[in-house]
Amino acid sequence: MKPSSRHVLIAWNERLERTVGAALRLWRRPGAVSRPDALEVDVAFAEPYRITSPTDVWVACLSGTAWLTREGCLADTILSPGDVRRVPASGKPLVVGMPRCRLRIALLREHVAEQRGTPTA
Repeated sequence: MKPSSRHVLIAWNERLERTVGAALRLWRRPGAVSRPDALEVDVAFAEPYRITSPTDVWVACLSGTAWLTREGCLADTILSPGDVRRVPASGKPLVVGMPRCRLRIALLREHVAEQRGTPTA
């Protein structure tokens, strides 16, 4: 069975970390998603972003295109501007810009929708 690109990316990053140290990570250190308000982050293809949170989070794509993947999940998600998805905390969620994107990440869907200026359903 051929390994998926996300497994290759994760394995490559872990090997690089063990060999050279944490200074040359392939993805940026995550911003802790623990505040009730939203966190906005720019993600480029060369700098994937790991989402870490003790609970599930909501991710809204503000611009560009994002590839969202989780360890152990066979289905990846592509986010376009305006898309909002609930992301489980399990599975080490990783976002890659295609080639770049801007995301809003929040603990509550209302905080993502409020700041976008759209009504919540």
